Amino acid sequence: MRNGLLLGCVLVSLAACGVNPDRLATMQKRQADMAEKQNDGGDIKVEYSDSDPKAIRDAVTGLSELESSLAAGDFDLYTTKRYEITNLMSPELSPNLQGHAKREPILARVAQLDAKLAGLGKERGKMLVGSNRVSTASADALYAIQDAIDACARGVVANDEQMRADLFRKFEAGLERAKSLDGSSLSYYGRRPSGAGMIDVPLEVAVCEAKTTMREIEAADEAPSAPDLAKEYKGCGSFDVTIEAAQTGANAFGEFQIVGSSEQPRAVKAICEKMPPSSDAPSNVQRAIRDKALWLIQGDIISMAGPFEYDQRETLYKRGVARVFRKDATLRTNKCGTEDGTACEAEGSELARAINQGAHYMQRADFHRGNGNAARCKEMADRAYKALSASMTTTNSERILLSTGEAVAKAEAQSRLEALKSQANDALASDWCSKP
Repeated sequence: MRNGLLLGCVLVSLAACGVNPDRLATMQKRQADMAEKQNDGGDIKVEYSDSDPKAIRDAVTGLSELESSLAAGDFDLYTTKRYEITNLMSPELSPNLQGHAKREPILARVAQLDAKLAGLGKERGKMLVGSNRVSTASADALYAIQDAIDACARGVVANDEQMRADLFRKFEAGLERAKSLDGSSLSYYGRRPSGAGMIDVPLEVAVCEAKTTMREIEAADEAPSAPDLAKEYKGCGSFDVTIEAAQTGANAFGEFQIVGSSEQPRAVKAICEKMPPSSDAPSNVQRAIRDKALWLIQGDIISMAGPFEYDQRETLYKRGVARVFRKDATLRTNKCGTEDGTACEAEGSELARAINQGAHYMQRADFHRGNGNAARCKEMADRAYKALSASMTTTNSERILLSTGEAVAKAEAQSRLEALKSQANDALASDWCSKP
């Protein structure tokens, strides 16, 4: 019955105009009964007629625009049109229409659409939209509500995730403060606290909640970026340091210098059993590194990674790569969190990315199918098919880590990709999205 309750804003307007309370209660009950009957039979239909007064014709036309804006998710346009319709039906603007046969069905249809809009958000919005409006409320509570609604509007369009979360918390806190100041303020319809224009608090709250829910759904529809699963651990490792010395005479070279930065390079995993037992690099190489590489610690072993080479520039240079071994070096896995050659999306595997995105979009297609949104379901299935078709699937890795945490053989991954692609194609070519 709640979804069929008529807009309390009109009833409050009647009360403000001095309508007899008994008559007001009678009208309220009659409108609620009518909405209940109409709800039992489905959507309320109001026919357009050239013989109707202009305000009625405009309101009936506005209902079509109201329905279209709701279907398109254009909540700002919905709010504008909804206020226009209810104003057209108000006693102040159209006192001669209060007994017109189409007035109550128009308002009842608005109430139905309000209930549908509120259904896109939270339970709170549903309850408020279906409540009877009050015409008075604490000014402090109304200012708190206005601040809350403004915060929500900014949060919906904010691109920064932290800012968006902060603004939505401010929205919730504002409503809670208003409720603590005046328990009935969330059902208020009347002048804004500043006096500029009217505000239907239940509608504004429901619109905000619908917008935030839609924003959350849109965010959930986007395929998440692949997480970097790299982690650090201790183990046998090595650091390569390039050194060179300039020729100072026939068969003579000066002191070795570290080429580039003297900062500690990233350690590379080494096989403990193959590490040299002690430093065996030439003494002048060891001396240069120990004097200039301040990151060395006691126990580090310095060896050569290969033979020296010569580089002729403005003079001849003797160049080599010294390798520093350490038993408890800080090592780091690849972005897949492994060191066994497993490929994943974060490490650039297109096969993994195709499967991850395809599976995500098909899950979202099923979500929208279950919620009766066939158009969005089709859109997600189309995204899945394109992701699965456009990505290259060749890979040198024999194991693929998926977003589910599974590491599967390359052949199994390719089979999954083809199965998902077939599923997406079937969804696009059939009425699957239309059958929850």
